[in-house]
Amino acid sequence: MVTIKEIAQRAGYSSATVSRLLNSDPRLVISDQAREKILAVADVLGYWDEHERPLGNKEIAILFRITKQDQENDVYFATLQEHLQQALAKRQLRTKTFSDTEKLINQARRYEGFICVGANHMTTDDLDRLHQVLPLGVIVDTNPAPDYFDSVQPNLALTVRKAFEEMIHQGFEKIGFIGGQGMQIGDKPLMADSRTAAFKIVAEEYGMADAPIFSSGRFTIENGQRMGEEIIERYGRIGLPDGFICASDTIAVGVLQAFNHAGVIVPRDTSLISINNSALAKYVSPPLTTYEINQEEMCRIAVEDLHDLINHPQRPHFHLLVDTRLVMRDSFTRKINQ
Repeated sequence: MVTIKEIAQRAGYSSATVSRLLNSDPRLVISDQAREKILAVADVLGYWDEHERPLGNKEIAILFRITKQDQENDVYFATLQEHLQQALAKRQLRTKTFSDTEKLINQARRYEGFICVGANHMTTDDLDRLHQVLPLGVIVDTNPAPDYFDSVQPNLALTVRKAFEEMIHQGFEKIGFIGGQGMQIGDKPLMADSRTAAFKIVAEEYGMADAPIFSSGRFTIENGQRMGEEIIERYGRIGLPDGFICASDTIAVGVLQAFNHAGVIVPRDTSLISINNSALAKYVSPPLTTYEINQEEMCRIAVEDLHDLINHPQRPHFHLLVDTRLVMRDSFTRKINQ
């Protein structure tokens, strides 16, 4: 068994310094040159064959592939980026942030692994080449390459089911869905959005195979308003479904704008349940009942998952789903206690 003392003697540093480095002591102040030399000696002597590598001794890449338009249209991605940066800072990790996939591919050998937000904006070729040079990666939120990389995502299918069953329990007989278009990866066919797909499944299970679905365009307030106007045009103010499930708060805000303009009173005329619990949700009129996506926990899990992946690179890929929590406000209320 390789000892701390052996590494210290070979590297030319004290046993105390070596021990603190290998155990990720956050108070240790050490030069990059000394850090690299000690870690190199530990590698040569086979120290990691018998000990788990602490994540704090590795430099990892952070890939943010969120477009400026996405950040402006949906606060979800901006807050997700903030939570990931906070999770990494808590672990005092050495990181380098990239927005350009090509630059990360060219510098991949410098990093043990990566965490990505916004992988749905990458082409199939980008994903293939990134996997070849940096195979240890965790994608937060949408994962277009589950055969290549781990992922941590909100459990949107279960969330849609829970929202649907909330409405069923309140005696709703007609339930609709308002969402956006699915994911486009390179030249592959457009993928159906998971929330829309989940709604179709649960609606059919409850004998509502013909439940109205409005699901097109981007996840923006403007698109939500457009679909809200389309709903009013189809049903008028009086004949609306009992309730709608909205795929995101951003879309729901636009729908509310259209409804308010048309004189539709929520939740008297129809109810809304949304997903995300963004900062906007409690400030609209009426405040949105919505399922909270715990981004902080998703990002913490992503960091821990990358740690595990680096230490066990031959293991199967993990795809972790994080449950959501219902936050009751005024756009949907319970008249029948659960």
